[in-house]
Amino acid sequence: MWWLWFALAFAQEEANSPSSDDSPPDEEIIIYGDRIQAARRDLHQSLLDLGYTPKRRKDGRTLYMPPWKQRWKPRVIVDDDGFAQFRSPQFVFQGVDLGLQPEPFEDIPGTVTNQGVRVGVRFWITSGRKLVWQQQRLSEAMEPSLRTLRDAISDEAHAKRMQDLPGELDAIWLDVSSTPERRRHALTEQLLRCADTPEGRERRDAIWVYLSEVVQTSAYPFPDAAWHRLTALVVRETQADESIVE
Repeated sequence: MWWLWFALAFAQEEANSPSSDDSPPDEEIIIYGDRIQAARRDLHQSLLDLGYTPKRRKDGRTLYMPPWKQRWKPRVIVDDDGFAQFRSPQFVFQGVDLGLQPEPFEDIPGTVTNQGVRVGVRFWITSGRKLVWQQQRLSEAMEPSLRTLRDAISDEAHAKRMQDLPGELDAIWLDVSSTPERRRHALTEQLLRCADTPEGRERRDAIWVYLSEVVQTSAYPFPDAAWHRLTALVVRETQADESIVE
């Protein structure tokens, strides 16, 4: 019976021990992923509300078709990156008319005659003005979800770049094949290339923290004159940013 007691004790220990699957996930990535999926669901629902249905999907693009009785409306192609295109047919098939003629008759333009049987094919010719109005209506209905989707994708990409930034800076600074002067110059270029946008300013601030806490505390810091000039430049840029916010 000792083996039964050992098995029960082992099972209880396994149940109480934390598994690798119970580790807390990356909350920021999940939040951005949820935002992207929610925006795509909203976009999909907005098209469903207008009577559109997904027809096929290929290479990250989804084709939405209008209702069968409204095929004169534009088709919508939605890209996973948050952009949409419209495709408007000039001619839309409407139906076929069959007519029996007891006597042979002369050919009529747009028809086919064969032994007294006439076949007529009817098409819709879509008005250009009507197409423009319908595309505007679609754009207005889709734009909020498209904008939210693009913003979520952009935020996730920026979060990924910020997550990778320390490793990129380490790769530059810890490159023993280069001289300290060249490494400092490369890091300075990274700092000065930051765009004047909220994302660029966040990246600039992170690089400045790295220079202050890693480079300046190392055995090869910036010379005093160069560091003072760089500090004055960053302070000036920061003050300009604050004046814009105010």
